[in-house]
Amino acid sequence: MFFRPSKPPSLTVSLAIPLAALGAGTAITLLKGCFGRSLRRLINKIDPIQPTEQQVVDAVNRSRSGDDNDLLTPSRVEQCIKEAAEMPVVAGAERKIYWADGYEQKKTKYAVVFVHGWGACRQECRPVPQNVASAIGANLYCGRLPGHGRRHRRGRLGGGGPDGEALIDEANPRALLQSAVDAMCIGLAIGDEVILMGMSTGGVLVSWLASLPSLQAHIAGVVLISPAYALGHPLYPALKHSFATLRLLPGNIGRRWRSWLISAIIGGTKASPALSEEHQRFNS
Repeated sequence: MFFRPSKPPSLTVSLAIPLAALGAGTAITLLKGCFGRSLRRLINKIDPIQPTEQQVVDAVNRSRSGDDNDLLTPSRVEQCIKEAAEMPVVAGAERKIYWADGYEQKKTKYAVVFVHGWGACRQECRPVPQNVASAIGANLYCGRLPGHGRRHRRGRLGGGGPDGEALIDEANPRALLQSAVDAMCIGLAIGDEVILMGMSTGGVLVSWLASLPSLQAHIAGVVLISPAYALGHPLYPALKHSFATLRLLPGNIGRRWRSWLISAIIGGTKASPALSEEHQRFNS
């Protein structure tokens, strides 16, 4: 019995298989991207947490040329950033302006605006922002994100350590984004143009500001230090759309489900071991 040897696959077939696989992979990637963009648009329409570009522009314009209640000038800006007495802040974590000429409150050509990361405060990468501002003769504004650097009720560490409960209660996405807008307004009150500097979560917030076309004429530069564009947890790529979809649920149902899922995945309490006394003092 004789067997006829099989013919080797033609060149056309050899090329068709990898090309088909490449085409299928490209189609899946494009569909995934379209799905992600469509889902984000739907969620942001139903549960908007991000100010529109026009709202940001209006806030900036009011701070530069509004009435007396909204107008920010170098002489008024210190009063505007003063921390409220009923919301005590750890000494050294409060919002602060470093004037280029010591205590002379006048505009400089550039103003550096530093936005710190999650759980931190303006001490996070000191003295890098101060050195950058000093090198170019610029005023420097170091903000404080909502809920960060708040003094613990029990007054630990002589003046109070950070309060993690305030961080959870106050640092919601809307408040964080609005804080970035406020920082931009402060920067334009103390400088003709702004150099945005952000670390970790702050890097994400200043990236969002810099992405708005209407603000780009006011931004001289952007400095990003380890921006937190995604979470480091291995399940994040699989869960990010699921967590975002919970925002479609009415009332506080989505928030409760999200809190339950986070507790189930990483535990109910997240503790960051203090690396030094300063770390314990300033990090929530």
